[in-house]
Parts: sequence; structure tokens; C-alpha cells
Amino acid sequence: KSMVSSKLDSIPGIGEKRRKLLLKHFGSIKKIKEASVEDFKPLSIGEKLAADILNALRDEES
Repeated sequence: KSMVSSKLDSIPGIGEKRRKLLLKHFGSIKKIKEASVEDFKPLSIGEKLAADILNALRDEES
């Protein structure tokens, strides 16, 4: 669990509230990674932040 939070915590604009919201909404980091920018809209997360989140999570893999 601590690894999960640190991945999201390292993204500017993601605090504890948003991290919990993301994990609750998507269920896992893997699901967040597979999401599209559109999937973040119901969470009131804008396109830029959504793209930042996806880029940060996907960059860690490579």
C-alpha cells in the first residue's frame, strides 16, 4: 500500500484527498494507468492533471 500512495503522491496536484478519491473510483493503480483522460472528468480532475497522472504512472514502468 505504501508504494501505491507514493506513486500518486509524487505527482504535483495530487494530495491525500485526491489520491483516495482516485483509488476509490478506479480501484487500483493499474486501473488508473489504463484509464483515459475522459475517465477523470467525474472526479473533477481536469485534462492537464489527468494527463500528468497518466504520464507519471506510465513513465514509471519504462
